[in-house]
Amino acid sequence: QARAVVPLPVHDVVVEWLMLGGFEDEKGVRKQKILLLATPKELVARYERICSIAGVKLRGLEVEGMSLARAIAHGERGEALLVDIGARSTGLYVLDDGRVKLSSQTDFSAGSLTRAVAQGMGIASRRAEELKRRRGLVGTGGEYELSTLMLPYVDVILQEVRRLRDTYTQSYHGVIGKVILTGGGSSLLGLAEYASAELGLPVAFGAPFTRISYDPFIEPLTSELSGLLAAAIGA
Repeated sequence: QARAVVPLPVHDVVVEWLMLGGFEDEKGVRKQKILLLATPKELVARYERICSIAGVKLRGLEVEGMSLARAIAHGERGEALLVDIGARSTGLYVLDDGRVKLSSQTDFSAGSLTRAVAQGMGIASRRAEELKRRRGLVGTGGEYELSTLMLPYVDVILQEVRRLRDTYTQSYHGVIGKVILTGGGSSLLGLAEYASAELGLPVAFGAPFTRISYDPFIEPLTSELSGLLAAAIGA
């Protein structure tokens, strides 16, 4: 049945799965829900080559969402939606008791916001990134234009969050209790407050450093690095 849901020929991907639990359909037939994981063999081979060149023994590969869930929500109870805003894409994962049950992705990302500012204000990408980091969605006065340029892209990401939430509600009859932000793009000033108001849900930032031991000297940097290193910490 993987052929029906994997957008590539099955012989071109590595397929794994995790059991999520059973249920009875409307006819009383007992069925099993699984989380299907499919990764292009070409991508796996690329990582194998990288590790070989680096002289590193490859013990295994993991889908990023699994690492993120482990770093941010391992052992937590309840249902949440994890939003990983990266430079080139945004990953969305429904978590149930800390385990991934459903996922989605959009190409709108932190990079989309930077490009919108650069094109809208006619400035270089580096300058646009600096302005975005400094003022975020809370710019006032002459910098109010920043938020007006970025909000349409933020809204697209939030629309995908709503779509995944609704899909989960319809398919799993679950209720998302909160949204967790991670990824380098999640540090945008004002994003959590705006997302909470738009989604009608509490929005928090993932805190992967609370789950590991580390040297106290990096404590001042943990808030800045949490979104950037969450997947690495989980892996």
